[in-house]
Amino acid sequence: MIGPNTQVKQPNDLFELFNENGVVQGVFMANGTARFISHIVETEKRIYEDKYGSVKINLMNLSYFKFMEKIGMGPNILGLANTALLQVPFNQTKILALNERDLPYEIDINQKNQTIKTVGRLKIPFIRHFSAHSKVIDDTIETIDYSTSLPLVFFYKIKKNMTQIDSSIIWTKYISMIHDFATTNESIIIGDLPMTINFNIYEKPYSILKMKSCLKPRFLVLSKETSKVYQVKSDHSFYFFHFGKVKENQDTIEMYLPMYDEFAFTNPFENKGRYRRIIINKSTREMKIEKNPILENYSVDFPISYGEYTVLVIPGGSTLIMVKDLEFIEEINLEGNLYGEPSIKDDKLFCFTYCGETNFFNIYDLKTKNHTKFELPVNISIGFHSIFL
Repeated sequence: MIGPNTQVKQPNDLFELFNENGVVQGVFMANGTARFISHIVETEKRIYEDKYGSVKINLMNLSYFKFMEKIGMGPNILGLANTALLQVPFNQTKILALNERDLPYEIDINQKNQTIKTVGRLKIPFIRHFSAHSKVIDDTIETIDYSTSLPLVFFYKIKKNMTQIDSSIIWTKYISMIHDFATTNESIIIGDLPMTINFNIYEKPYSILKMKSCLKPRFLVLSKETSKVYQVKSDHSFYFFHFGKVKENQDTIEMYLPMYDEFAFTNPFENKGRYRRIIINKSTREMKIEKNPILENYSVDFPISYGEYTVLVIPGGSTLIMVKDLEFIEEINLEGNLYGEPSIKDDKLFCFTYCGETNFFNIYDLKTKNHTKFELPVNISIGFHSIFL
């Protein structure tokens, strides 16, 4: 599991949480034992801070360090490698630590020696940033980069040796944070969402990013065949971080995602992610949002594919729910509180939890409902995304 290097369990400011240095935490399982190990990713920001002290991310520091980075005299202070881990199974499998405002850092996870270390940042000359939700498609990688100063998104298709196959430019309406994108055989789908920079520094509580609920989002659909883009407008304001399952046929695009009607980084306990279905009519370029009244009672995020099902996390608690498309299937109740996103492999769900000051590594069988816990005599940091090796 990868996430911010902090001991905060229930954050009051998500933006500050998102901007902590990345730490990889894992459990090596062998011969009936579970051994915990962690490693802070050695990004250029962390190396700089080891020499000169910590750098707080605010508008003033961002402006200064972005200028210093451009002239080659400072680190990328948004290069935190704290968001997601990507397995790149080409030739010898690489594990990449990702943050959407930087290039990937290669991480060596040595299962034989049970160690984790930073190899270094990949050099990809034609791209500045690499999406935290990049996709491995057959023997290629699909990723996006977005500008924080211009309404632009860049789509890249990359070979296994990190050379470019294809690229496209997509113009957006908003200068926004684009955390995830969807891919089908025919299209790349991007949410053009009203999460913008907040220049009102006197607002209390203040966050550098703010959702403007008076503005309406759009979906931008890029054809992989023609490189043409069409837009689909929404009458309903919302924000989202992650796509769930996405299906495309000749007539429609069907998307499942946790939607936030309102979202504030400084008030995370009020953010409610409702799992809904969006259907786009490819002929009329219209969309409709469908809801299940049962699912509207749950605030969820982090959709995890499990065969024909999807498992969703209820942040801040110990409960997950399983759905099939928009149909509610069941609750999955674990003891304690989840630290981050679980992984699923061979009908087993793996995750970190805590109960009071005690930390656990969990294995939950989704078929038999058997639940095994290993107590971990260590401190664990809150996490974001995870993988299973």
